[in-house]
Amino acid sequence: AVPIEIEPLYWGAWHLPHGRYALTSVSGGWARDSMTERTLLPVGMHILEHRTMQTGHQTNPFFVLNRPGQAWEETGVVYFGQLAYSGAWRLSFESLHNLNMHIHGGYNPVDFQLTLAPGETHKTPAMIGGVSGCGWGEASRRLHAHLCERILPQPPQLPPLRPVLYNSWEATYFALSEQGQMALAQKAADIGVELFCVDDGWFGGRRYDAAGLGDWVVSKDVFPNGLRPLIDEVHRLGMKFGLWVEPEMVNADSKLYRAHPNWILHFPGRERTEYRNQLMLDLGRREVVDYIFQSLDKLLAEYEIAFIKWDMNRYQSPPGSVAGKAIWQTHVAGVYEIMDRLRNKYPQLSIQSCSAGGGRIDAGILARTDQVWTSDNTDALTRVAIQEGFSLAYPARTMEAWVTHRQNHQTGRILETGTRFHVAMRGVLGIGANLNELSERDLKEYRRFIAFYKQIRHVVQTGDLYRLQRLEEFGTSIIQYVLPDGREAVYSAVVVEHKIGQFRPVPPLKQLNSGATYAIFDEHGREVRRMSGYELMTRGIPGHETVGVGYGLTLYLKTMENNK
Repeated sequence: AVPIEIEPLYWGAWHLPHGRYALTSVSGGWARDSMTERTLLPVGMHILEHRTMQTGHQTNPFFVLNRPGQAWEETGVVYFGQLAYSGAWRLSFESLHNLNMHIHGGYNPVDFQLTLAPGETHKTPAMIGGVSGCGWGEASRRLHAHLCERILPQPPQLPPLRPVLYNSWEATYFALSEQGQMALAQKAADIGVELFCVDDGWFGGRRYDAAGLGDWVVSKDVFPNGLRPLIDEVHRLGMKFGLWVEPEMVNADSKLYRAHPNWILHFPGRERTEYRNQLMLDLGRREVVDYIFQSLDKLLAEYEIAFIKWDMNRYQSPPGSVAGKAIWQTHVAGVYEIMDRLRNKYPQLSIQSCSAGGGRIDAGILARTDQVWTSDNTDALTRVAIQEGFSLAYPARTMEAWVTHRQNHQTGRILETGTRFHVAMRGVLGIGANLNELSERDLKEYRRFIAFYKQIRHVVQTGDLYRLQRLEEFGTSIIQYVLPDGREAVYSAVVVEHKIGQFRPVPPLKQLNSGATYAIFDEHGREVRRMSGYELMTRGIPGHETVGVGYGLTLYLKTMENNK
């Protein structure tokens, strides 16, 4: 018996009913994640792929296919699927002259090699898919339900709803101090935050972005007494504590690199390529995987850390590894192993996946994490399109969305507090603004919106999503979350673009109880009107047909029996 080399390896092959098809997918780049793309597939081969050791910004391993002109948001037959994998992947769509349509999904064949010894087996990731007779909307809801019920971790030690988070990155960047973080924590608790996360700069020699990665030891320069005083203060304030890490990376200016310069991905005799002043660790080495686990394990054993933001900010280049070509799979397997070991040992731990924003979002990573960082772009109006594209495949309870500064740090655009909250409340609400710069009036407004979000988040995070009005249609995004029994719903509208001369219709709501009367509340907690379920599902909620760009609205609907 001799070893077998497999090139390539697909996990799924589907053959659709005869016909021409249009493809819906999501693509983009840094700060333009999850942009919706629609393509009429010509005769021939069409490829979606990514060739790195993470899922990738450029395109996500998700697709929807439908006959052109025969499917819309809530009508028509669509076929949908996604790959549950966080590494180099490929989806191919082959349309033949005889109208056959073949779909293949699996490992990216570029530089791929899998060798199996006699008696050895290999379990591939899953290719998930289904069919909907009610358009893209029903396809999304089925994927959301599958991810929430079958994929996402559900340890009983974690609360069923995601907490309101504060992250200190945009407030301080690398200018961290124990007293400064305590001051932010006090203000965060005062406005209703439930989880306080310290971002980059807390460890090793990490005073700037060219040093310290790999040395996962609390910096005495920043926290002379360790993290204990800050964590104790965070707990005293009634919040949980979280920490940012980037475990797959190392700086040349670090103790780890000086001790083990051969632990990085590189080809001997060639220049070691840095990007963002970073090098990438070789997870093809058993000792590297164990080092990362032991470093994080030591932190979690010493401190009560409830949340880890796991980041990855560069692609591999070059991919030289002791594992050879197998590194494309071995790296991802190493990441999965570390996360699995941490979650098994610390079942109360929650993990967020981040990769320069939304570069690692897929059903494979979501089997090990609770939520993802959707995009580094926190501009609310830009975020509407990002979050809409994200919602095609992934549920709101996984979508971290922050309220940051009035003048956004990525785009420079100035937006009022209400607009920023109305967009962020569509997912898992987080705060990233410098609370020390806010006036008492601003803080009061933050406090009010956060309290309102806590009233509605069970609907946002567990309800069914309906995209009532798509951004591409009228420049306005209107969505609805509704509980399965129809008794409670959240209605959210945001105007991103004013299309001159175009009438903006009022969309009817979905999945309500037609015979019930609904009390409708705004973010102030005021009951603004009452309408029957029948009215809401035929007329919609009027009043914002002519408002301008930046207008936002979030309403909470409850049947009168729920309002007693």
